[in-house]
Amino acid sequence: MSAKYKLLLFAGILLLLAGCADEKMSPGNKTPTRIALSYSTSNSPASPSTIQPPTHTPIPSTPLLTPSLLPTNSTIEHRSPDLKITKLQMFDAITGWALHVDYLSQEFQDVKILRTGDGGQTWKNVSPPTPAEYGNLPEVAFLDAKTAFAIYSKTLMPTSTDTEITIRRTIDGGQTWQNGDTLILNQAPMMGVSQLVMLDQNHGWMSGTSDEVMGRSSVALYTTEDSGIHWSAIYDTNTHSQMNDPNTLWGYSNYPYGDRLLTFATASIGYYSNGELFLTQDGGISWQKQTLPNPSDLPNLDTQISQNELFSTVSLPLFVIPQDGVLTRRIYPRIQVTIPPGSYSGLPMAEYLYFTHDGGHTWIPRPSPTRIGGVYFLDTQAGWFLGKDDANPANFTQLYQTSDGGDTWIQIDATSPLSLGSQIQFVDEDTGFAFTPAWAGSVYGDVDRRSNNARNIYTTMDGGQTWKPITPQLTP
Repeated sequence: MSAKYKLLLFAGILLLLAGCADEKMSPGNKTPTRIALSYSTSNSPASPSTIQPPTHTPIPSTPLLTPSLLPTNSTIEHRSPDLKITKLQMFDAITGWALHVDYLSQEFQDVKILRTGDGGQTWKNVSPPTPAEYGNLPEVAFLDAKTAFAIYSKTLMPTSTDTEITIRRTIDGGQTWQNGDTLILNQAPMMGVSQLVMLDQNHGWMSGTSDEVMGRSSVALYTTEDSGIHWSAIYDTNTHSQMNDPNTLWGYSNYPYGDRLLTFATASIGYYSNGELFLTQDGGISWQKQTLPNPSDLPNLDTQISQNELFSTVSLPLFVIPQDGVLTRRIYPRIQVTIPPGSYSGLPMAEYLYFTHDGGHTWIPRPSPTRIGGVYFLDTQAGWFLGKDDANPANFTQLYQTSDGGDTWIQIDATSPLSLGSQIQFVDEDTGFAFTPAWAGSVYGDVDRRSNNARNIYTTMDGGQTWKPITPQLTP
């Protein structure tokens, strides 16, 4: 057989495999499902009966997704010289997931879903094959050491303002990926997926936001109860009848706590924050704005906020168990707030940590260790706080630790190598990891200049007293 003939035969086999990669197990599911909502003209939250469920075959008792015939991506045409981690989730001292994103140009982004088996020293690209014509920047959720989800999307412009999305899932650490539903989002013009939350193997939520108008965008929510195979629309901002409803969810461009706006403590109880805090008790169908109690040293805070003398911004809660959670609240004077859209600059006047021990029914405010910073809890007692008290961007941060649920804090590092905004996570009371996400520079760069260009992953083996930098390396 000639070399030329062998080459043509090999190319034909590759084309055949590529054509089969995204086939569904059920031939009846090849047409994308269109999700739509019908609205009530009142200001009352939509009830479940107003939802138009997606049209798909009944969910089987044991859901299965079809494994892709293609291996995970081993090469990318446009490569980054260094890994730029935007998400990190470690599940033990050696095993974890990460998302690398590098914007090489307006047309090309180098994106990789990564997995490590040596504590973050080296990473393997385990990305699924990107569906044809889809953007390669997914929203991801890392559920456990072997299970991850990724949602890819593409705009249907100029034919339509709708967005088409497709879901991928792996249950073997990225060795193979499986295909879920392909859906059409048409709740608002140019609706894009902004976050993916998986509570467990079955229950998950997906949020979408539209293009911003005057610094805010409408919000749509979807839920799955079968591991992401099928999704149902459950909420959408109705800009015509709910514009002045205080319980309406909006997305704001000035949210100073990163890219996590949605979380669920149980299948029913969840929270959304855009600087203000909202609670759902029915799985995301309806939402109510939450009013936090005033700190004891600011008894007139509500009045000062209503008169625009002071401004409050609240983070999304972190729950270690469904009953116990913590959130951050910052108070800024009027002079440090730009309106609209409400950007905050410099150090806040004060910062508080709010604790709940009854699933969010009540919140207890306590002063945070410093005037600005972020908190992480491993369990109900062990926690860490990274922050600083001065606005000099050249000065270091300080790291604090608590062993009594936040009642008292002890400074364990006065000159921490971790930049402000670093995401800290511990797998036990000694072993921890930290990295600085890309958004940290825009929020904290004027207070800590290291937040603008941090690249390393840091590890600790002594409960955070000392940290060792790692420059993550990509391996074949």
